[in-house]
Amino acid sequence: AVNPFIKMIFFLRNPINRAYSEYRMMQTQWGVKKTFEECIEEELKYRTSEPKNLHNSTDHILQRGLYFKQIQNLLVYFPKSNMIFLISEQVKDNMEKEYNKIYTFLNVKELNNVEYTLEFITSYNKEINKRTYDKLIDYYKEDVKKLEEFLGFKTNWF
Repeated sequence: AVNPFIKMIFFLRNPINRAYSEYRMMQTQWGVKKTFEECIEEELKYRTSEPKNLHNSTDHILQRGLYFKQIQNLLVYFPKSNMIFLISEQVKDNMEKEYNKIYTFLNVKELNNVEYTLEFITSYNKEINKRTYDKLIDYYKEDVKKLEEFLGFKTNWF
């Protein structure tokens, strides 16, 4: 009702890497001492049914990666045509092509031969132990499957 013509741009990242990145930020910015495994076990055991609000959102590092679930909530208010979804890993691999998708979506002129630069380059796959990574694949796989069906393309995250 406020603005039915709003345009939303989503950059979606491998949810496991996103969760680990948030965990690392919690360590450096807030001094969190728990291991990544302890944080996710606590969330899985105590926080999955907890109502989400500003006071406890920092405790939901896994649930923030349930992208399809969150998109469904937005679709109640906005049509899919008002949204564009980009996969961060694909943006990193071909910035000009992916950014031009945004320009087209916004109905502005595409830019070609632009020198885009990466500011933060991280890869956490090697830092997360395999057992934890596999457990998180199981946690996210259903949401990712629904997301890929909704998007009409594969994310190639797992």
